[in-house]
Amino acid sequence: MHIAFVAPTVYRYFQGNGFGGAELQVVQLARMFVRAGYRVSVLTNDYGQPVREVYDGVEVLKAPLRFLGGSNWHFFGDSVHFIRQLVKLEPDFCFFKNPDIVLFLLALAEKINSRIKVVKILASDMDCNVSGWSPVRLAYRFGIKWTKRFVFQTEKQQSIFRNVLKKDGPVIRNIFYPPPQTEGTAPEKDIDILWIGSFDQNKYPEGFYDAAKSLPQYRFGMIAKQVPPAYAELHQKIADLPNVTYFGCVPFEKTQGFFHRAKICLCTSVVEGFPNTFLQAWYSKLPVISLTFPCDGIMQKYGIGRVSGTPEQLTRDIAELLGDPELRREMGEKGGRYVAEHHLPEQILKCYQEVFGLPPECLAEPEETYQ
Repeated sequence: MHIAFVAPTVYRYFQGNGFGGAELQVVQLARMFVRAGYRVSVLTNDYGQPVREVYDGVEVLKAPLRFLGGSNWHFFGDSVHFIRQLVKLEPDFCFFKNPDIVLFLLALAEKINSRIKVVKILASDMDCNVSGWSPVRLAYRFGIKWTKRFVFQTEKQQSIFRNVLKKDGPVIRNIFYPPPQTEGTAPEKDIDILWIGSFDQNKYPEGFYDAAKSLPQYRFGMIAKQVPPAYAELHQKIADLPNVTYFGCVPFEKTQGFFHRAKICLCTSVVEGFPNTFLQAWYSKLPVISLTFPCDGIMQKYGIGRVSGTPEQLTRDIAELLGDPELRREMGEKGGRYVAEHHLPEQILKCYQEVFGLPPECLAEPEETYQ
């Protein structure tokens, strides 16, 4: 069986320069399928790379999608060439997360070649918003209408699609690959509160600043992508706080060590899908404190975090957990068990195999288990 992913911005992740987000999930899912014996191709945008490369058994193909982040003059010509490329490649399944406009092109490709089964995997709760009358929003609505298969990260996303868009599909949690084990003594817990994200309106770094300013007795650590000019002033205000250490942009592969050094993971996001940072935190046995993002009620259900709701309650929750090592330990242990029971590759593989609709005796088995 041939599985394809369309991920226009994923190329740098194969070179070890990724940060997180939907692209990280694409890379990890692609590697999971390869290790299970499937042929896997990933179509990504033109960054001047060779037409075809192979990373860890994953075929990475250059696709003509220059209009994404480039001139709209490329749209019609690139769209025709991209659809032709996909139809010629003829994968059995084509998985896709974002951006929205590409779903329209994939739906057209399936109409041309019905052997290609397009599967839209929601990347965040924002994917549930189909409002607007711009050409991009109209194309996304047509893409949703024509697409027959969906995978949701949360029950909230599934409920919105069922009730509003009359579309359905399974909830499959994000995949988590445990990092290689390193020998030696446990790192010093020199970060009380760790925040990883980006300076944009969805991640709401203002919430981090407010918390760090309100709790000067605690050590805050921040990892973030390159700061856009609009947030330069906020970034400087954060950097000037004496209890904040700003680590800059750290590649995903090196971030797990920061979780091992921390006591709490802080999320101030207004909207998310299912954050990779939550899985990293729970794997390192850290509780997560979220300002408003509920993460499908998982933190309350499994006792692995808090949803504060207000900045005032957030500071109280941080102070309570940092003042109670036994409570942190208990919540951290539960978080570690939750990841081990719900997010490891062998579990996610079985969920995706159900999407394929193959009889059990034909299902590929994973080559290894992940502990």
